[in-house]
Amino acid sequence: MLSSPLARAVTARNCDLSATDIATTLACICGPRFPATEVPLESVTSESAGDTLQLDRAIFTALSGGTITLASLSSSGPASLSSSGNLITGDLNSGGLLSLSSGAALRTGNLSGFGITANAGTTLIAANLNSLGAINLTSDGNLVVGNLFAPGQALNLTSRNGAITTGNAITASTTGGSIFYNALTAIT
Repeated sequence: MLSSPLARAVTARNCDLSATDIATTLACICGPRFPATEVPLESVTSESAGDTLQLDRAIFTALSGGTITLASLSSSGPASLSSSGNLITGDLNSGGLLSLSSGAALRTGNLSGFGITANAGTTLIAANLNSLGAINLTSDGNLVVGNLFAPGQALNLTSRNGAITTGNAITASTTGGSIFYNALTAIT
């Protein structure tokens, strides 16, 4: 018998859940990684007070009017997470474009995908990023990331009101890729 709120939602195909319910039950149902392709239904949508969770065979989308906290995510297709508050995650792996948006702080573990776009209303902190497409990161505060690896692709990092701190930035390939950093205070 499925006992978590999200498990019951998957079984019933819909119910009301908050972003907190979603975040706390994903690991219970699917373990430390959440492979959207293993969800037995074609799609599941849960809505409550402006929060939406949609699970498709190849797409993961979560929208929240508050804070999203997610241990980790692995999706065979594009993945998109958006929160008007903080967005806090572990490692995120997408088989398509990985898109993250936060109205406040955005903190993640390692990110990988076929293109990575992240926007933070305040600080953006991420571990290593590995992409087969362009990496575009923007924050209104400090932007701090580990190593960036995007062979032959563009790296675009912007901190509107703070500093940028990165590890190694690698775009080397037979064609190479452009690297653009723009910060108000410092780039290190």
